[in-house]
Amino acid sequence: MATPDSSTALDGVQPDPDMWFEDGNVIVIAQQTAFRFHRGALSRHSEAFRGLFSVPQPTSSGSVQTMDGCPVIHVTDTAYDFRHLVRAVYDGASVFSGLEPMEFGALASIVRMSHKYQVDAILDEALRRLNTVYTSDFATWDENEGGSTALITVRVADGIEAVNLFLLVGRKDMLVAAFYMCGLLHVDNLIDGIPRADGTLERLSTYDLQRCLTAQMALVKHDARILAELLHTDAPADCTCPSKDFRRTLLDARHADVVSALHDILDPLPIHSTYGVETIDDLEAEGLCDTCGEALRAHHTALRRDLWGRLPAFFRLLE
Repeated sequence: MATPDSSTALDGVQPDPDMWFEDGNVIVIAQQTAFRFHRGALSRHSEAFRGLFSVPQPTSSGSVQTMDGCPVIHVTDTAYDFRHLVRAVYDGASVFSGLEPMEFGALASIVRMSHKYQVDAILDEALRRLNTVYTSDFATWDENEGGSTALITVRVADGIEAVNLFLLVGRKDMLVAAFYMCGLLHVDNLIDGIPRADGTLERLSTYDLQRCLTAQMALVKHDARILAELLHTDAPADCTCPSKDFRRTLLDARHADVVSALHDILDPLPIHSTYGVETIDDLEAEGLCDTCGEALRAHHTALRRDLWGRLPAFFRLLE
């Protein structure tokens, strides 16, 4: 890959180190970064690019701007976003190889750009990967509880960008998990926003912030409900605890401990299983039989699944 001839370079514009092909026949400038590639490579994937390349962009003097003999097109996208799109078009097989998980920021960039420029095949593949984390299916979500998977690496800070991204592309089914995961963010971050990978500040709209905060208050109440109901179950028929009285005394004592610590353990993430799992593990260590432990785990999962089904209403996604 070459660099542009200094005699035809534009002031302050630098060639992208990866997406600059010396035999390319069009140059796109995003921010202060120039991308030189083959217009046919993007045109064959996108009607939007075909239209973009077919209309010259004249300067104020009426002439068509060129660089290294190639027509120049300016776009309003960030260089970070445009780079990921061009790379996905040229190196799709390696970009989506699946050998290593992709960063959320890179996939979000590809989704934004492929949606804007109507590169449907790439959009579908990027969303498929994101859907392994941001899913409406409880069993799928429960495998990693909203964390990284084999296909994607996510951070707590990605929640707001995820909400805005799925609103952009109309994937309401992926909004459930995105909104829920915003519960991991401090309220200051929810209000002030969080920068994405290219530095652009991602913020929730006033309406989305309102429904997020309202839902979080409801989820705290349901966290209390799950903690209250978790240990109030009948013994299974094949219980092997020393006695029913022993089992009841053990569960009642732990329930009292939970109630006394509610102010420390309540949060807007009741569908996460950590506290319930740890509680059941501790009970087994104190003498609860394995059969009762498994019955409690199944009960806990059922409570969490039921609450998962209520999330669309909590976040006003049914309106």
